[in-house]
Amino acid sequence: MTTHDLLLVHASATLMLAGAMWAIQLGLLPLLARATADTWPHHTQTYRRVFLALFWPLVVIEAGTGIMAAAQHPAGIPAWLHGVNLSLLACGWSVIPLTRLVVGHAPLSHFDPVRFRRFARLNWVRVVVWTARAVVVVLMLRLAHGATRTG
Repeated sequence: MTTHDLLLVHASATLMLAGAMWAIQLGLLPLLARATADTWPHHTQTYRRVFLALFWPLVVIEAGTGIMAAAQHPAGIPAWLHGVNLSLLACGWSVIPLTRLVVGHAPLSHFDPVRFRRFARLNWVRVVVWTARAVVVVLMLRLAHGATRTG
């Protein structure tokens, strides 16, 4: 796999995750917020399936290709931009344990509307982080493309 291909895979995973974050924040979490104690198990099972099927594979691909791209340092991309990319990735990952700390438990472990609303508000941090990462990877692609055209 070439460095450019690696960067394309990384950007694709990041952009898919950013889109999924927005879809979950604007679609799935509002549905969970309206759940009752009776419907909570069904709704949280749906959330868990989406999380396991979508996030874990993409997050592993995204993290691995991001680290590999930074190590290979594609032409045209400044080292500081790789640093921003990886820092935002670390920030996104750190929100997960911080959310549990602030909310007080795994946010979907049991029906607690007040704590769930707190979780949903905190989840905006991840949405913003991955949106920023989407901007960064598009910029990285643009810079790498410009370098291959001139080099």
